[in-house]
Amino acid sequence: MDNFSSLNNTSVFRELFVKLRDRDSGEEFEIQRNLVSDLEILYEKFDILGYITIRDIFDLNNTLKTGPNLEFTLTIKDLCDNEFTRDFVVTKVTSDRKQNFNFIRFDIRDTISFTLDNIFESKSYSTTKLSDVFKELLGKVDIKKLTVNITDSKERSLYSVNQTKSFLDFITDDLEREGFVLYQNKDSINLKNCRDLVPSKLEQAENTYTDKSTNQYYGFRILEYRQLNNETIKKIEPKTRCIVYNPETKSMDVFEQNLEDIEQEIKLNKGAKAQDTQGIKYITKEYLDNNSLFAHTFNRFIKDSQLEIIIPGNIKETKLYTKFNVQISGNINIQEAQDRGNEKLSGLYICTKIVDKLINNTHFIQKVIISRLDN
Repeated sequence: MDNFSSLNNTSVFRELFVKLRDRDSGEEFEIQRNLVSDLEILYEKFDILGYITIRDIFDLNNTLKTGPNLEFTLTIKDLCDNEFTRDFVVTKVTSDRKQNFNFIRFDIRDTISFTLDNIFESKSYSTTKLSDVFKELLGKVDIKKLTVNITDSKERSLYSVNQTKSFLDFITDDLEREGFVLYQNKDSINLKNCRDLVPSKLEQAENTYTDKSTNQYYGFRILEYRQLNNETIKKIEPKTRCIVYNPETKSMDVFEQNLEDIEQEIKLNKGAKAQDTQGIKYITKEYLDNNSLFAHTFNRFIKDSQLEIIIPGNIKETKLYTKFNVQISGNINIQEAQDRGNEKLSGLYICTKIVDKLINNTHFIQKVIISRLDN
């Protein structure tokens, strides 16, 4: 899906501002829009990753000292005049030559996650919440105008961070064990209990995403799509029991939760597949409580059915953990199917991954992974 043959007028963008600066020397370079040959930014977790490729008329490859001293500020304005600005740190530089032009590619990571991922320190807390520890960590960086949405975690009597890994990795791993999800959207930093990400608690995008519209100016038209996890016969996920050592009682605790226990909470449409395997599979985990048990089960099934859709870039509307109403056309060779639409692929989904991509200095599209439990 990389030839993007269906690009139309709704996927053009208004403005792109790119500034490269060397923090050590203080040098700054304004990169003109027509010099940017490729730009891609990925949103899925807390770190925002991407790359920008430019035509190197400044001979940057030979004059710049490359490393985390290099920073980009990117500003993109879409067709609806919604604007996005973020600072990024350069993590890798590669050069290439094509058709007698020198190109240089900068791999980038957002400054906030990069900075936090390079803090190594030991600290102990007598009584605290992991969510409060994350708030304290977030205070070490300038979040500018970003909105911060943090759900409180449970209170712990003792908590220690050591320097075996970065402070961010340490706290993120422990938050995941408690059933929390940490991620960034363009305008926000989010720490959410997995129970807050069930369909009934998510906002739904106002517009319908469809490939049926004949209006080439419809801003939510699906330009292309493909089905992921599209095996006709899928491997059945077995029922499981989880065995966890309890340090307080010095005994083994047994947890069991399966699809039938949470299906009503996580389904988006009519229903799901059955777990009709014979017997039960046993697994072990270092830590588990009722909340993390729910998260474990939720994550096992929520991406069972996925679509990758290509849509015109929209800075305001396309966000992680938003519900999308998707309508896919039926077989064009059969009138009845065409009228009915593709009932198997249509319906509600959750947005779980976004890739912003600028093409040919003119078009802004988004490759979006949308996920759900049920067909």
